[in-house]
Amino acid sequence: MKLHRKMTLTIIALMTVLVLVLSILFFQNWYQSMQRQVALDAMDQAMIIADNHAIKENMVIENGYIAVNKQVESISLKTRIQYLYIVNQEGRYFAHPIPALLNSQVKPQDIHVTTQAHQPAYYYDLSQNAVVEGYAPIYTDGQYSGDVIVGIYNGQILQSIRASAVYPLIFTLIFLGIASLAGHKLSQSIKADIYGLEPAEIALLLHQNEVIIDNMGEGLIGIDANRRIILVNTRVNTLIPNHGSLKGQLVEDTFLSDWVEDKWLKETTDDELTHLETEWRIGAGQILSVNLIKLSQMDHRLNLLIKLQDMSQVRKKAEALTNMEQLTQALRAQNHEFMNKLHTISGLIQLGEVDEALQFISTVSRSQQNFIKQLNEWIKVPVVSGLLLAKYSKAVEHKIKFELDEDSWLEKLPLQVQDEDLTSILGNLIDNAIEALSGQEEPVITVGIYEEEQMLFLEVKDNGKGFSGPVEAYLIEGVSSKGQNRGYGLAIVTQKIEAIGGYYQINNDEGACWQIQIPMEDI
Repeated sequence: MKLHRKMTLTIIALMTVLVLVLSILFFQNWYQSMQRQVALDAMDQAMIIADNHAIKENMVIENGYIAVNKQVESISLKTRIQYLYIVNQEGRYFAHPIPALLNSQVKPQDIHVTTQAHQPAYYYDLSQNAVVEGYAPIYTDGQYSGDVIVGIYNGQILQSIRASAVYPLIFTLIFLGIASLAGHKLSQSIKADIYGLEPAEIALLLHQNEVIIDNMGEGLIGIDANRRIILVNTRVNTLIPNHGSLKGQLVEDTFLSDWVEDKWLKETTDDELTHLETEWRIGAGQILSVNLIKLSQMDHRLNLLIKLQDMSQVRKKAEALTNMEQLTQALRAQNHEFMNKLHTISGLIQLGEVDEALQFISTVSRSQQNFIKQLNEWIKVPVVSGLLLAKYSKAVEHKIKFELDEDSWLEKLPLQVQDEDLTSILGNLIDNAIEALSGQEEPVITVGIYEEEQMLFLEVKDNGKGFSGPVEAYLIEGVSSKGQNRGYGLAIVTQKIEAIGGYYQINNDEGACWQIQIPMEDI
């Protein structure tokens, strides 16, 4: 059954039940009120009959019941009284609708009203077959001489009610009609609010949305205008384990309070920032890409949406590609250098200098093999080894001597440092040194990597002219002595160092010398 019809029928049924209950209560009260009123009328009539002079006189005369009964019959014909008893003080009928019972003894079950107090009274019963009775005592010459009982059956009262119930019944039917129309309109309005969808369709859509949200590759956290978390998909549990239950909590009661600034939880205006991309480091070796998006189109039910993405896997793939690119560059540089050396060897042979050619081959081969041997023995992190080999080939191509300090040693990276972090720092510093030594006589670049128990030390120095002017000026993005659109490398280096909890020192005496310290554990 369609929702529209179901709601209409439900409302009609509820209104019908309500009207029936109210009608029953109304008619019950009406019936009771009418009974009480009829009982009071019966009591009044009993009092009038008890005050009848002829009846009072005959109540104390022997065989007076004949005159009393005749008088009562005359009165009954003029009223709606259905039965009228007169009983003398000895408990015998002096008036009764059945002549055979005249002067007979009264039975207790024949009279319902209480007569012992000799005071006017009335009686009524709500059952359909019951009676309404009125009572009044008779006094002759000031002495109690008998009782008058006036009775009316409930059936007569019900007939009066039925005759008067037409208008309430019409009103009830009109009310039900209005209620049905209102129910129909209400169901149409609700149907419009839910875009004409049936409950089963809404449940299916909600379930589909939950499945889609939970199976997204991104973690989603929704925060309402009251700073309460109202949405957390299952991906969040994977990206941020052991965070406990977030849904329903206030932001300040969770770990998010350290990440989400207050400005992101306030109402958005057109000139405010509504989108921010940043990174969060959580634990060792895990980096999350975070998008904070302020929403204002949801009537403030959803104020801020946080999208989380694991950058560790992405960066691993990017690092693998970077490593391949570095190796490719190294091969290209080696190939270029190899061709230059082949030309040199070819020239020596053509000149007949065979011994010189052999000596040249031995020297070149021994230099490169020695550097590769040093990398294999001292540097156990493949990404760093690949970077240094690539930079060695690049330096040799630029006629620059590239040295690895003999005390260098690296077996593992600090916990908070990614491969990409260290290669970015070393790569930018070495590239900057190569460019700085362009045209320099006897240029030398020395790299030192020293791993200790608590700290990793890095050193990159050259024998160039150093920085011309304050060093701090070269650490600003876009500032460089190499021309426009340059000068970003050193700014990236300092940002990376600070991001992984390290610090640096720059000496500018005999060339530029970078000394960097990075804690082995994140503090």
